[in-house]
Amino acid sequence: MNINIFRRRFTPWSVDGTMLIGGKIFCDTLERPGHCLPAGRYKISLIPVRQMKEVEKKKKKNYERGKYEIVIKPVIQFRLATVPRSPGHRPRFVPGNGPFRLRYKSIILGKSRYTGIVTQTAECYASFCRLLEKYMKLMMNRRHPCHINLYIRDWGVDEIPLKYLLIFQKIPSIRYF
Repeated sequence: MNINIFRRRFTPWSVDGTMLIGGKIFCDTLERPGHCLPAGRYKISLIPVRQMKEVEKKKKKNYERGKYEIVIKPVIQFRLATVPRSPGHRPRFVPGNGPFRLRYKSIILGKSRYTGIVTQTAECYASFCRLLEKYMKLMMNRRHPCHINLYIRDWGVDEIPLKYLLIFQKIPSIRYF
């Protein structure tokens, strides 16, 4: 699976981009201007993380069982790095509204409304994680190695090149949606 991020607008307060998955526009991205990943090729690893359930955060009872759940988080890595045991201080995809709370060169997913602001981030992040898990299961059932590549390109214009869109590609592609 190839995921392309085209960085389109560079401002002092944000770097706005568009994410393409399988030749289709999936969502918009937002990054912090001074702390973003350099353009290039990366790989995405899915790391299981133990996280407290939302219901348990409200109760604040430590003696109850089942207060933790396993959540899969997509972590961005360099191409030659080994798969880490925990996300730690690595760049990853996160939900959020503005870029100045970001740490570790992370990327916010959502729908862009204005320059520097994205909305519907929780829905976009959840659908992105479901899409990655679905792709992993599909490749495991076919007994193929699962490679998720991330290409980040500094584009600088609002138009996305036509050769990256699905309707202009000549090769058949796998359905991810």
